[in-house]
Order: sequence, then C-alpha cells, then structure tokens
Amino acid sequence: MVEPTGPQVAGASLARRLRELRRSGFTDVRLTQLQLAQALSADEPVAHSTLSSWENEKAPALPPYARLSAYAQFFATERSLEGNPHLVLLEELTQAEEKAREELERELFKLRDEAGAPPSGRGFWRFDDEAPITVISSDLRKSDELVLGPLTEEDNPNFAELYSYGDVDALLDLYGHLRATNPNTPVHLRRGTATAAELPNHLVVLGGIAWNDVTRRLNETLALPVRQVEDVKIPSGEIFETEGGSNHGETFLPRWREDNPACWPGSPTRTTCSAR
Repeated sequence: MVEPTGPQVAGASLARRLRELRRSGFTDVRLTQLQLAQALSADEPVAHSTLSSWENEKAPALPPYARLSAYAQFFATERSLEGNPHLVLLEELTQAEEKAREELERELFKLRDEAGAPPSGRGFWRFDDEAPITVISSDLRKSDELVLGPLTEEDNPNFAELYSYGDVDALLDLYGHLRATNPNTPVHLRRGTATAAELPNHLVVLGGIAWNDVTRRLNETLALPVRQVEDVKIPSGEIFETEGGSNHGETFLPRWREDNPACWPGSPTRTTCSAR
C-alpha cells in the first residue's frame, strides 16, 4: 500500500476545509455545491462539478489562488446569504469582515502552498488557472505529396476529421493526458491554425512548419533558442537549428539506420539501404 505523501495530505486538508466551509461556514446554513458555485461565479463562471473536485479528499484538485480569495470573501460575512448567495464587494465589507476575510484567505493560501505541485510526472501539463487549452496539430491537407482518402472530405457522409490530422499518435496520447490532468478545463483540437481568440489560451503545437501554420508563425516571431529550418538533405521535413548564443547555427539532423539520410523514406537512393 502506498502511503500518501506530504503534498497529498495537504491537498486533502484543503479539500476537507473547503467542504467544511460550504457545510458549516455559516450558522444553521448548509450550502449545496451548486449554490456556492453560483455565488463564486460573479466574475468568471465555475461549475459545481469543479467544486466537487476541490472537495475530493482522495484525489483533490487544487483550486487557483483567485478562487480561494473568493471563498474567503464569501465566507467573511453573513451578508453573503442575503437574497441569493453572492459575493459582497470588498469595498462594502466592514472592518471586522475584512479582518475575517484576510485571516481565512491566509489559512486557505497556506493549505494551498503546502499542497504544492501535482504528483511527479503530471506537473508540466497541469494548469491551475482554468484557462482553456488549444492543441494545434499539422494539417495533412496542406501536403502536395500525401494522397488522403475520401473520409477526409467534409461532404462525405462518413467524414472523420481526424483522418486529416498529422501526428495522430502523439495527439491521442497528449489529449488523454491533458484531459486527465486538467479534468475541469476545456481542451480544443485544431488543424494547422486557430482563431485569434484561441491563441492566448495555453497553446500546444504538434508538427513542423510545413503543415502547421501556427508552428511556422511561432518559429518566425518568437525568440526561441531552437527553431526549425529547411535543409536540402531532408526533403521530407525540417531540422532543428540553435538560435543565438555560442552555439548559434548548430544543426541537429534526425538519425536513420546506418546514419544515412539516403535511407529516409522518399529518398531516390533508398533502395540501396539494407533492411533492419
């Protein structure tokens, strides 16, 4: 049996405290998750299922600090219950209510700090701000060499959009991982491009500059230490090249069997390569 670690215990403590606040934060009043979610949705909507994940002691999701501030603001005053449950404006809090808000906020922030990062191996793809995630894959329709089947045609009654997505194996693994580590966050899949409204989201790009317009634009506009460039040795793709620094211009080519670029599929001399 695996014993829970320090951050897991702290995460459970925060989940337990949030549930206690909802159930007994006010005298003789037990709020439902739906009621509390509606009260906390003044500035940005939050689903009651999200509150359920924050109160789950066995597998707690960590709320953003801004949400914890809203909890403290709500439970700092009984006036939050006047009419429908709602947030009383900060400037309308009395001196005693503001003091209660600050104390509760410090308590919740401390529990959140102690919970720390998500379990090892999940942290890089975990986003606690609830902002949407947009994954942009290569668009195979941009290739002049690939022959796509009829199921990629949108007027086909059996049309399947994924047939025209590049790097589907990586996309499948990544999409599942993003959904598992961000269960309350929408994950949008796009082919080769995205709308202006989607680009400020958490952005993931898959595929090279040839079939992914966003990869190409980022490659050209961002000051990245590594960028993709075309190379005559690799007619079927791009290579990586360092940008700036003492190693500026250093190139990294893919490795083939026998370290021979001629063995790459599509090379006119590929027939001379020995089989594995």
